[in-house]
Parts: sequence; C-alpha cells; structure tokens
Amino acid sequence: MLEAIKICKSFPGSPNVLNQISLVVKAGEFLTLLGPSGCGKTTFLRTVSGLEKPDSGELLLNGQSILAKSTQERPFHMVFQKYALFPHMNVSENIEFSLKNKNVDAVKRKARVTELLELMQLPDYSLRMPQSLSGGQSQRIALARALADQPQMLLLDEPFSALDEKLKVQLRTELKSLQKKLSLTFLFVTHDQQEALQMSDRIAIFNNGQIEQIGTPEDLFYRPLTSFVAEFIGQKNKIISSGSAPTYLKPEKLFLTLDGEVKGQGTVELVTIAGPYYEIRIQDSLGQNWISYIENRLGSRIKAGQNIQFSYNKADLILVAGNSK
Repeated sequence: MLEAIKICKSFPGSPNVLNQISLVVKAGEFLTLLGPSGCGKTTFLRTVSGLEKPDSGELLLNGQSILAKSTQERPFHMVFQKYALFPHMNVSENIEFSLKNKNVDAVKRKARVTELLELMQLPDYSLRMPQSLSGGQSQRIALARALADQPQMLLLDEPFSALDEKLKVQLRTELKSLQKKLSLTFLFVTHDQQEALQMSDRIAIFNNGQIEQIGTPEDLFYRPLTSFVAEFIGQKNKIISSGSAPTYLKPEKLFLTLDGEVKGQGTVELVTIAGPYYEIRIQDSLGQNWISYIENRLGSRIKAGQNIQFSYNKADLILVAGNSK
C-alpha cells in the first residue's frame, strides 16, 4: 500500500533526524513505529501525512508518488495526542467536518455521523460540546472524525499518552478490535512497549533516525537482530561472556533455586510488587545485576539485603541474531 524509500530529514542543529528510512505499510495491517523520545518516529509520521517535507527519498501510495501532494490531498487522516477537536463545534459537527468540506449532502452526513457514534458506543453524544467530554470520549470522537470520509490509512501519534493506565488498556482493546472489524490500515506511533506488543501486527523499532528492525512482536521479543532491540523490547537480563556477543534472559526464566544448569548467588537489592508477580533485583559477587519475576506467594517472603541463590538454563537464553549495535 504505502512504501517509503530512503527517506531523509534534517532540521537546523539536528542532522539525520530521519536517515535512509525504508519500510512498507501493508493494506489492512496495524504497523507501529516504536522507539525512545527523539528517535524520529513522529517526524516520519508527519512526513507521511504531508506536514513535513523530506530532504530526499520517495513516498509511494499504491505505486504512485505522493510527495507533491498536500496534506489535504493525501487519503490519510491523523489522530493527534491532544485530539484537536474543534472547541466551537459540537460532536456531530466535529465528525462531519471533512464530509462538509467535500460537499457531501446533509442527509448523508447525518447518516455517517449516526453510524460512527454507534460504532464508538456514544450514540447520544451528537450535541455535546468537546469541553464536556472525558479523555476517553474525546479520543473516540477524534477517531470518529478521522474515519468519517473513509481514509485509506489512519495515522495515530501517541493517542493514549494523556490517558490514565486503566483507560489506556480499555481503549487499546477497542482500537485493535475496530481496526480488525473495519479492515483498516493503521500507522501508529508510541514509545510504550506494552502498547506496541499488544496491538501491532508488525513493529518498526526506531533508534537515532534509523530503523533497527521490523517484525512481528514475537520476532522482536524472541529473535532480536541487535542489542538495542533486545534491550529495548521487554525487561531482560544481559549476560556478557568474555570474547562473545551478549545474550539475554527473560526475568521469568531466572529461577531463585539451583534447579538450572548455570548457578549463581548474590544479594537482593530491591523487591517490588508488580501486579501478579514480584520483581526481584539481585547483584551478584561480580557486580552484575539480575532481575527475576516470581509469583506473589513466594515473592512476599524475599526481603532486600538477604543473600539468595539463583540459576537458569542455557536453552532459555535469547541470542542476538544479527550484529550487536
């Protein structure tokens, strides 16, 4: 559907914000751009939308260049972090805004608004003003407005960043369900790893203006190509052996027993409850730090400062498949 070819973008004082970015967004997929702040993911999204012009490279939509097209001419809509609902318009007027600009007649506009409010589970909100909406309701209305004229792709720039954690979890599920139900194409930006892992068909990991790896959540979690990806996706223990590339071990695979093949001991530095499990941080005699996740009934017995033994199996190690950037 959309193909980016060697997109480059610099700003004064910030060279290589985007450095040779190439990727393909497939029709009907949920593709997430994930990375730390300042890595270039939002700049790339803005370049796709037409809000930024690349210094070089190409953007193809169904094989045709769209670089010369304005934001309004591109068949995409963007949902921003702050939703940007028009404060002087009610919900119905916000949703039908793009349809009115395209001279869609009033009857069809009203029918589309009704359809979208039903889809967003807000059927009685057409006359409400944006100021009276909660964060979750505003997010749904912004999404409905973006979907009104049936864009080919939806661009979402951290749309959950201003919401509390419980609402985030709820809306992630709703958004993914909506995307699948309508067979929509989403290009989604976030710095939240859990958000990306839960929602995405594929994830592109951005780092310093470049893409480190593109793959499914399983690929990135279990088959990282670089050390950056291995350390950025999920919590992992980094194990460095003399003369070899680092390997990684998930915390739930570090056992606080001596049942594994590789054994060690250390001092508990910190014990933290994390929902259904405890996170145990350990420092061994060589100064290496380890993390273990264990179930609550066992974790509650462990205290900071106590000596502890641990082990793991070599078969559980995650190897970096490519280089070790």
